[in-house]
Formats: sequence, C-alpha cells, structure tokens
Amino acid sequence: MGFEPTIGVTSYDDLANHSFQPAHASFHIFLKHLYMKKRKVEIHVKCDYCGKYTTSFVVTTEHKRFCRWQTPGFPPDEDCLEDYIQSKRTPISGNITSQLPTKKQINSKI
Repeated sequence: MGFEPTIGVTSYDDLANHSFQPAHASFHIFLKHLYMKKRKVEIHVKCDYCGKYTTSFVVTTEHKRFCRWQTPGFPPDEDCLEDYIQSKRTPISGNITSQLPTKKQINSKI
C-alpha cells in the first residue's frame, strides 16, 4: 500500500530479498530529515568590560554581558563581572573614607 516493488515478485521470499522504492517522494524526504543531525547553535557575544568576543558569558539585569570562563567545581579562570563589580565599588577620589562619622562629628555639623 505505501510501497511499490520495483521488480516483479513471485513469492514472499523474493519480496524480502528485493529493494523497494517509496510510492511518494515526500516519504523519502521525511526519512532524510529524520536521520539528519541537528546543528548546534554557538553564540558569540562581546564582553562589555574587556571587549573580547566570547561563547562563555553571563548577563546582568541591565542587559550587560560579561566573560566568565570556569571549570565546574573550581574558581573561575576569568570573571569580568566580578572585576566590573569591584571596579564600581572602589572609591574614585581620595577624599572618600571607609569609616563612619562619629557622634561628635555629626553634632558639630548641626
């Protein structure tokens, strides 16, 4: 029904030993696509901190992309997100102090 023999067949034994062609070309195309390997998608993005193109990256809530090369179970080899956060936390000018003002300093300003 779905297949038509290409040669004349006299018995079921002959039927098993001969090749068949599908009755419809779409079935052949279906089989071809069924056994094809899927392509793997590889995304390359530009790091917003160092400017390199990378496939291993993380994205922040501000849609900034950063490199992150890490072997599972070990600390990261390269982590631009951590470097970016540390660069934002360091004081830019020298007049910023890390200590909180004392009560005397607060009362003297009032």
